[in-house]
Amino acid sequence: MEPSITSIRVPGTREKVALVLFGALATLSCSAPEEVLGEAAAVEVAHGPLAAAPARITFQGRLVVPDPYDCTGGTTSAAMAWSTCHAFKRHFDPATGAAITSNNYVPTAARPLTARLGVVYQAWPSGAICDSAWLQTDDNGNFSADLANCAPDGGGVMNYTVQLSAARTVTLSSGVEQRTVRALWPRDQIPQTYFASDADVVYRETDVNGAVTEFIVPALSARHFFTASAGATIFQLGNEVIDGFDFGPDYRDYVRGALAAWQNLLGIHAKTRTVLSANGRDELYARLFTSDPNCSNCYSMFFQMPGAFGGGVGGAGAFSTAAPAADVSESQVMALSAAGLIAHEFGHGINESLAPLSMQYDDSFHAMVRNPDGSSYGVSHRSIAPTTSDVLQQQEAGQAMVEGFAEAMARFLLLDGCNGNNPTFDVLGNSDMGTNMWDPNAYAACDSQVGSGCPFHNFRAQMVARGIAEGSAEWNRRKTALVNLATTAASRGPARVFSNNEAKASQFFCKLLANRPDYSSMAGRVLNQWYVGDYTYLVSEILDGRTPAVTWRRYLSDVSAFNAPHVTLIQLMQAMTQVCADCNQIPSPLPPPWWQLPSLTDGANANYDAVRISVNGRLSPQNLARVLISGGYVTKFRMNNLLRASFMDEIP
Repeated sequence: MEPSITSIRVPGTREKVALVLFGALATLSCSAPEEVLGEAAAVEVAHGPLAAAPARITFQGRLVVPDPYDCTGGTTSAAMAWSTCHAFKRHFDPATGAAITSNNYVPTAARPLTARLGVVYQAWPSGAICDSAWLQTDDNGNFSADLANCAPDGGGVMNYTVQLSAARTVTLSSGVEQRTVRALWPRDQIPQTYFASDADVVYRETDVNGAVTEFIVPALSARHFFTASAGATIFQLGNEVIDGFDFGPDYRDYVRGALAAWQNLLGIHAKTRTVLSANGRDELYARLFTSDPNCSNCYSMFFQMPGAFGGGVGGAGAFSTAAPAADVSESQVMALSAAGLIAHEFGHGINESLAPLSMQYDDSFHAMVRNPDGSSYGVSHRSIAPTTSDVLQQQEAGQAMVEGFAEAMARFLLLDGCNGNNPTFDVLGNSDMGTNMWDPNAYAACDSQVGSGCPFHNFRAQMVARGIAEGSAEWNRRKTALVNLATTAASRGPARVFSNNEAKASQFFCKLLANRPDYSSMAGRVLNQWYVGDYTYLVSEILDGRTPAVTWRRYLSDVSAFNAPHVTLIQLMQAMTQVCADCNQIPSPLPPPWWQLPSLTDGANANYDAVRISVNGRLSPQNLARVLISGGYVTKFRMNNLLRASFMDEIP
């Protein structure tokens, strides 16, 4: 008997001869198309003798991807217990199928792969096509296909096409609807063999120079030869390993990391859906998906940022991370496999989707820096100021809150709901206010380090932007005022109290959301501690040429776990919508970010300081606390307990 060969000619590509692989789809929308495979392909099948009246057979299997790495980008899992990471990634032993629950690295660990799956069943060795179908695996990677059987002796081959797309059914007050999570990558940046024709482009992006990038859904292929016993109506295919092997040695490792990133995104989606569910409905979760002309109600994961291993950008309905690259290192694969970054950026998406007006921020306050030669550069937001190991970066309040919320979401969605305690997370920053980033004298020594982010460069940039000449009398007056403020703040002993930092804001959000916060490491640390109130606001006033009065404040109570406030994520999002509910008005009640101004006018920034920097301003954690208090979610007494635990200014 001669084997049957299928010739698949795909329009727009060179002719391919293969043993039945799907052709390109004419269109690929976010929803699964009708059960028609290879709509754009011209298929010629030369059949040998087939068995008469073939029976049906059900094939069952599980898609898996090897991914032994931890959730923070390595094999040591210092920031997240291995047992917690195993649970999030659904790690299991591929030999036994047993879930991995140990608290250590398991190099053979695998995890389920959730995807849209095309199957083509052929008899073997005839090559006759018995049947085909499009399927959706469940969240454990399992699939089941009921197919016509034309293999008289049980010999067969199952051909797989795996697309990184997952349907999600949501229950709304208006009824049941479908949402789609999908991955996309630029088709000209990776040699994807199938579903990569012009007809398979599902998204186009045009940059400022007019260059167009075309995106396709990642598609992988695999094949399984088998022999089913005579008369079998169910056949177990077992674990089907999908690891990027079909992309060749140059791109296989990148694809393996991308598969892990995809699964991380789906795990974060699942946790988010649970915490946003109310009364059996998914109203809030459904709002995390967006629509565009190419895709209705989709969440898209873009692999499009060159070299951004361990980096990414998130917003409403989308997340972007490292673009395809050849010959990546194992550390780059680990970075793709890390879940923390995705959870952080997904947190930005939650914020932008459910409380968009609270995403008001200006990175100019911390980012403006100048070298001694006058050249300018930028410093990114971070918890710790550059050139230091434990001095906190001081930021505009909105910047601190936006990044703090995202970082809290990473902990909330990956860890046990922000429960438990991490002493290094509680006790933030150097307690000597004489070393804070706005004491110029403390950083005169690093001034010569060009491009280092030395905090003295922040002071220089602020003065130059205001037209204050270096070394002038006014330069020296403001520099001395900042030094005196730091000296005053340090004069009553250790203190680390200010509110304008993303790590502090993250602690604020995370402890607020935790239903079992542990404050034990804070016991005895704050009672009777004196601090200078609204420290960063005083700094901003001095920078703008004024002489603000210092107000001393004191923590009159210790931190108490018994008095810990708690709100649900739904309650928090409702409050965040009210923080700046009128910020979309024209003109806005918020002073514009400095980067929007043609220049910075010296002495004209009092309103900016009061609204965007001060703890009494619209964007501060204290203002969000007031909204929660007025809404009846928490009491002022409990909120001040949380603010003390975060070394922030209390609400008077």
